[in-house]
This record gives sequence, C-alpha cells and structure tokens, in this order.
Amino acid sequence: HSSGSEDQTQMKPKLKKKSYYKIIGKNFSQSLLNMLGLAFGLVMFAVALLAPLIATNKPYFSSHQGEWTYPVLQDVYFLGRYFSYPEFNDVDFRHLSLQRGETLLMPPVPYSATEYDLDQALVSPNLDHIMGTDEQGRDIAARMIYGAQVSLSVGLVAVGIYVLIGLIVGAIAGYFGGWVDLLITWVFTTLSAVPGILMLLAIMFVFGNHFWTAVIALVS
Repeated sequence: HSSGSEDQTQMKPKLKKKSYYKIIGKNFSQSLLNMLGLAFGLVMFAVALLAPLIATNKPYFSSHQGEWTYPVLQDVYFLGRYFSYPEFNDVDFRHLSLQRGETLLMPPVPYSATEYDLDQALVSPNLDHIMGTDEQGRDIAARMIYGAQVSLSVGLVAVGIYVLIGLIVGAIAGYFGGWVDLLITWVFTTLSAVPGILMLLAIMFVFGNHFWTAVIALVS
C-alpha cells in the first residue's frame, strides 16, 4: 500500500505558482471598464506628451525655393536648440499663399493654446475650430490639449512627492515608534480632517495661483 500511495503522489500534476503581478494583471484585464480606463489614460498621456506636435500654429515642414524647414520642432522640448527659425515668428502659415513648387503640412489643430483673435470670439464649432473658441478667440481644442499636459504633470509630480513623503515619514514612525509614531499619526489625522476645498483655498491664498500651488494642494 505504501508503494501505491507513493506512485499516486508522484502522478499528481504539479501546479505552477502564479506570481502576484500575474494574478493582478489577469484580474485587471478581465474587466472591460478597467481596459477602457487604461486605454483612455494612455491616450491622454500620449496627447499630453505630443501636445507641441498636435496643437500649434507652425507647420510640420515647409519648402520654399527648394529649402526645407521644420518650424514645429522649435517648440518641441529640447529640439528648439537645434531648430530655430526666428524669421517665421510673425508668419501666419494658415493663410499663406503657396507658390508653385512650395508645400507645407499643418498639424490637426493649427492653433496654439495662447493665440487669441477677438474677431473670432465665442465662435461655434466649425471646420477651422473643431471645438469653437472662448471669449478671447482662443481655440478651445488647443487649450484642452495643453490642459491635459498640465493636469498630468501636476498629478504625476504630486503623487511622486506624496509617495516620497509617505515613505520617509512612515519609516521614521516605524523605526522610532512610541511618542514619535503617535505625534506623526496625530499630525496626519488632523490634516486629513480638514476639508480639501478649505485647504486648497488656504494654500492658494498663501502661495498664489500657479503650477506648484496645485501640486502642494494635492499633496496636502
């Protein structure tokens, strides 16, 4: 009987152990809402990252008298050091009349986020302004694209600072314990009891309304 039981034990298939990340990934991918949210987040990240290439009043490339230029690159992060065209600063490429042999390619949203035209204020969505314009004639689509860039920047920076502070303070509280742990717990409990909107107003009153104000407000 003992040899038979040993044979049965050896015949049992060995179950492969799944890692924690594989289990989480499998459970996450089984939900349609999760995958849609992930896809939307990736699209927003791509739009924010490529904002200088999607919404700008400068063409991707242009040719004039056989010379090729790439004006859009002068506003793309560090590439402006290598592609600078000061002669194009006051040129409106959207209404440029092309001669024979000349060509240019404009981006899908041919407006910058800060460019305004009071004659085009509060225009309804049309072929030129796909989402219309605001009260100062600024293209809403361009401003939303750059707004995504600011929103993601604030969110990523705030979460990074929040995690860093949590790791440092949590390590200190866990290492020393005692009254240090109680004091840190009391401080964080007190701060979390303050309404978020009240904290935001107080921070804006002290530091003003700018990028780092939003970061501080989200961290707090």
